[in-house]
Amino acid sequence: MDAAPPLAEATSLTVAARDGALRVSGLDFRLGAGEALVLVGPVEAGSAVRRAIAGVELPESGAPRL
Repeated sequence: MDAAPPLAEATSLTVAARDGALRVSGLDFRLGAGEALVLVGPVEAGSAVRRAIAGVELPESGAPRL
């Protein structure tokens, strides 16, 4: 049986917080059903990742997929 496709994933994702002071670089993850992702760090950095994954803002580089 084939593995289920991921619910969310990112490959080499680089994003910056809206004020540009914080940056997440080279983030890779793959989330399946029932899995969770925890980002530890400043709130604005995690928010930038969420906005890129949701398609609200474009990442500086990388490929987010939801």
